[in-house]
Amino acid sequence: RGRRAVGRCRAARCLRATAEGTAPRGVTPGDGGPAARGQSPIGEPHDATQDVPGTAAILTLAGAVAAVGAGLFVLSPLLPDIAETLGQPVESVARLPALYSLSLAVAAPTVALGLRGIARSALVRWGLLGFGLAWCLPLLGQSAPWLSAMVALAGACAGVVLPSAYALAADLSCEARRARVVGRVVAGWSVAILVVAPLTAGLAQWTSWPGACAGLGAMAIVLSGLLALVMPGARVGT
Repeated sequence: RGRRAVGRCRAARCLRATAEGTAPRGVTPGDGGPAARGQSPIGEPHDATQDVPGTAAILTLAGAVAAVGAGLFVLSPLLPDIAETLGQPVESVARLPALYSLSLAVAAPTVALGLRGIARSALVRWGLLGFGLAWCLPLLGQSAPWLSAMVALAGACAGVVLPSAYALAADLSCEARRARVVGRVVAGWSVAILVVAPLTAGLAQWTSWPGACAGLGAMAIVLSGLLALVMPGARVGT
């Protein structure tokens, strides 16, 4: 009904413009406009089914937010075990969560300002892959500098994923549904707090803290692969 109403309004404006001799080029009286003819405003074919991303795409983007968001909550409960492994007091490794947050805060605006020409789906995919590999690094080494590099890399990749995932969700939805779609993706933070972070902490108790980190990394790597399947490309730019 909304589209028919818009078409009638455009037709009325075209009739008035024709009567005044100011009708736009390519628009005739009684024409509802490009949208009514199944075209975009610039005359390209328009498929209304592309206005709403699929459920798989929305869930995958929400999972990406959950994975990288969990990184903020996973480190703190692991600090005693990390300190014990390094043979240092807990206070000496307490800077790791702050390092993660700092890397995220630096990377996020850098992505928004400097990488606008890269497809956002590619940014999310590669950001997830880098995030996942970073969390697997404790399996290769467990020194203090190595862990600092791991946390900094994971935070930077999280700063790539988060703004790109939000923008991608907005790009792939029509204006009328944009808030709903973006809200579902942002709900990944709730999943991070209520599901992913507790499961990772439980995995650390069951195996070890490097195993828990690797579990979070594996989740991100799997999501990167899923995103390549459900969303091979997206619009480029802002």
